[in-house]
Amino acid sequence: MEDGRRRRGRRVAGVPAALAAVCVLAVAGIASAEIIQAGNVDLRVDAKVQPKKLPKKKRAPVKLKASAAITTQDGSPAPGLKSAVVDFDVQGAVCTKGLGRCREAQIDEAGPALARRRCRDALVGRGSFRVELDGAENTAAGSVTGPLSVFNGRPVRRRPSLLVHASLPTTPAETFVVRGVIAKAPGSLYGRRVRLRVPEIAGGAGRLTAVKVRAKRRWRHRGKRRSYLLARCQAGNFVFRGDLRFSDGTHANGSLIRWCRRR
Repeated sequence: MEDGRRRRGRRVAGVPAALAAVCVLAVAGIASAEIIQAGNVDLRVDAKVQPKKLPKKKRAPVKLKASAAITTQDGSPAPGLKSAVVDFDVQGAVCTKGLGRCREAQIDEAGPALARRRCRDALVGRGSFRVELDGAENTAAGSVTGPLSVFNGRPVRRRPSLLVHASLPTTPAETFVVRGVIAKAPGSLYGRRVRLRVPEIAGGAGRLTAVKVRAKRRWRHRGKRRSYLLARCQAGNFVFRGDLRFSDGTHANGSLIRWCRRR
């Protein structure tokens, strides 16, 4: 299940659901830069999960830094990302017990600072993005950057969800709130699957070219310290797979294996 909304207003702004995909890819355990090629499209993904050494059996708290950049091999404008499906390793987990929950109505017409204040108890990630604008839809051509936030959302049919809020400083300004539901993934290697649908950016005139995300959240619930992200190193590596579709019909998919160390 997935959901994406766009709002226009005097004090708000926006970006697409591809940002949520980056968060999920990072949770999957990517440890170093990779380039995924599909036709003329190059997708470079990088992430660091800390600590590097993890228990063999019991999952331990982790934090991450992740980034992604979309380019083309011939230097032409990159096509827009339309959808993404990501499966991540069964050794990773997301904990939301006792964590605050954010509702879309709280942030869908809010700027980045206000959104973070309204849902501060549910904030699990921060980052930034870059979009290339083609100069249509009353926007000036060029590159623009802005902040993004990731929040723990309300459960959907008892499954955890996340909300990605991002702001694009265009005229008129736009805000995007994209929901990703974390469901069970098929197969024994994968634990969770997230499906994402990408909304239009600036009426189709914007193209996402780069994003950076930092995810970490610790809190106390019923006398115990909790962590939003958890992982163990039982198999000695992490495996994840992704399926991406672009507006020009390009289809990219594949799996990645990254080693981890047991402590």
